[in-house]
Amino acid sequence: MKILVYLSFLNPFFTFAQTIESSKAVEKNYLEMETEVFYSEEQSVEMITKSWNLFNLLVRYGIGKQSELNMSLFNVKENEYFVNNVISNHHQFNHFKIGVIQNVWEENGKRPELAIQFNVLFPLGDMHEEANNLGFITSLNFSNSLAKKWLLNYNVGYIKDIDTVDKYFYIGNLQYTLNQNLTFFTENTGEYHGDFDWNQSIGFGYAYKDWTLEMNVGKGFLSPDFFVGGKIICSLNIKKKTIN
Repeated sequence: MKILVYLSFLNPFFTFAQTIESSKAVEKNYLEMETEVFYSEEQSVEMITKSWNLFNLLVRYGIGKQSELNMSLFNVKENEYFVNNVISNHHQFNHFKIGVIQNVWEENGKRPELAIQFNVLFPLGDMHEEANNLGFITSLNFSNSLAKKWLLNYNVGYIKDIDTVDKYFYIGNLQYTLNQNLTFFTENTGEYHGDFDWNQSIGFGYAYKDWTLEMNVGKGFLSPDFFVGGKIICSLNIKKKTIN
């Protein structure tokens, strides 16, 4: 089973917690369900911000040979501390995301595999009272096989943020497949929104039958000081016929 890689959005939407988006849509009639827990910490002088994404949910479904529909819901908890005292506490559903991935072409020699992704963001909760009504994300998702066990994935894209900050981003992810179950990866992500920030992380994925476990840990150049996350993925063929 191929190790899956995923993208998640924290507060506000696209900061440091993402991993690479797939350059291929989910196969037709396959349903993939993903749940994630993520934690980050940032310290500035005497102020500390701790953020959690608690059991985010992403559902992907292959609607054709070349395309998929995906939907996700994000649950965010954030605490701010000043000299070890809590000065702010937020815990709510942040936003809802719905979108599509469309395959463009497969890898052919030096030409990378390519898919186009488009998502619409709907704000939830009072943390977006002064936000736009909608946001959107568009990206080009590439993949190149470098050698028998090495795979390079990379995304470039643009975000029209709900919280009025437009962003350009890239994600580069290098994977090494040790065996049919275990994959290691390192990832660099950058974004520009007036200032430029980037982060670096390392992680692994372990696949067993229809299940995959992924973990990663890293830090940002400007923020955050530390982050760690984990995800469980289940892939099901919902049209598979029972053999009598």
